[in-house]
Amino acid sequence: MRTNQMRNMVAIAGLLMAMAAVPAHAQEGAGGAASAPPGTKYHFGAMTMLVSRARGVTTTPADDVMTGYPFGVLVMRGRVMFDLELMPMVQKGPLRLDVTVAPGVLVDVSRRMTLGARAAFEVKNTAIGVTPLFHYNWLIKGYSALFTESVVPIRIRQDATGKSFTSVGLGMAVGMYF
Repeated sequence: MRTNQMRNMVAIAGLLMAMAAVPAHAQEGAGGAASAPPGTKYHFGAMTMLVSRARGVTTTPADDVMTGYPFGVLVMRGRVMFDLELMPMVQKGPLRLDVTVAPGVLVDVSRRMTLGARAAFEVKNTAIGVTPLFHYNWLIKGYSALFTESVVPIRIRQDATGKSFTSVGLGMAVGMYF
């Protein structure tokens, strides 16, 4: 994928997330009281790929370590959350740095569990895709929480000759939101 197309997609994703982050006007509830504006939370953490597969080759941390450091903002509207995450990625061998822009939608399925998906735009690699996720948290004094997250990054990539291929992985993240 060409760099200009990637930049346009990242700009559109950022615009959509910014529009979703604008607080809704308070509306009259059933009892006549105005509802509270949506909450905002921030998160950060660390993520590593446990296994990935592309072009028939399976890669594990024993072969190549890839670590990400996600941080982002969550805008909550009831059980639905809009998430804009940026994740600097570091690959050990050979050394490679990248940033993934990942806007997404998450839905609380219980007090501690969340399911969701993020679009993914890897800026340097010009890869695009989607990342389904399962999120589990441990609340700390109501507002903050520690979390663990299982992710399944699915990416469409291009090799040096411009030929496209798909990669699929399984990763695990830990972090905190507040």
